Amino acid sequence: MAHTPGQTAKIVTPEGADPTRLGKYVMATVIYNYTDELVQIWNISQKSIRENLVALAQNPDVGDPFGYDLSLTRKGKDMDTTYILTALLSAKNTKPLPDEIIADCKSVQLDKLLTGEDPFSIF
Repeated sequence: MAHTPGQTAKIVTPEGADPTRLGKYVMATVIYNYTDELVQIWNISQKSIRENLVALAQNPDVGDPFGYDLSLTRKGKDMDTTYILTALLSAKNTKPLPDEIIADCKSVQLDKLLTGEDPFSIF
């Protein structure tokens, strides 16, 4: 996973939205999908995945999730769906990303998600 340190998003209320009403909480980050061989935006709306990601980050034996690869497994379907987020810490599981892919990840403009613009427009 690649991440641009220090990058912050602007908070934008869409036209017609009620800013006093709580919306669904979503985390978004730029990732490299090895299976599809694509730079993508991972929108993490599932609470269990967000909680597991935070737990990994707070675990001193594991550390910052941007320093290693992650594997996400889905089991079940519909309301009986569970997710398993695994840190791939072993050297045999971690794949170094080429500089070109890291540059592509840093070029994604996540803040454009909040304005309805294309975060990949630079490509």
